Amino acid sequence: YLEIWGNELSTPNILDWANKSTTVTILCGPSGCGKSWLANELSGNFNIVDYDKLRYEKSIEIAAVTDNCILVTPIRASKIRKVLQDKGVRARIVVIKEHEATISYRLSLRDSAITDGIKSRIKRYNTVAAKESQFHGTQKEVMDFLLIK
Repeated sequence: YLEIWGNELSTPNILDWANKSTTVTILCGPSGCGKSWLANELSGNFNIVDYDKLRYEKSIEIAAVTDNCILVTPIRASKIRKVLQDKGVRARIVVIKEHEATISYRLSLRDSAITDGIKSRIKRYNTVAAKESQFHGTQKEVMDFLLIK
């Protein structure tokens, strides 16, 4: 049984590439969607690489050689996937999609507020989720998906 993700269909050496053991899950979504909380909850089951702590190049380098890895990022999910794929690493995008009201509430708990930039990211991640993700859903749905897979 060979699982081929939609974003892999254009990969020329799909059979060789699909047999790679390293798979990186790129967990993304706008500020306030719950990425950090979810990563913390999953840290017993996955190796977590946090873009916010390491930044772009370093986080990709570490994720590319880390088994059972979730790379948490607020931005550039599609670009990160492309860089990982170019390195021969299977990468999938999983998007946390929460309603704007939920994100606004979570941000208020951190003494922050939803900004136009965050609203823009919500719209952008809705597009990414629809076009490029292997899975998308609420924080709870994403957790269930990742723990089953």
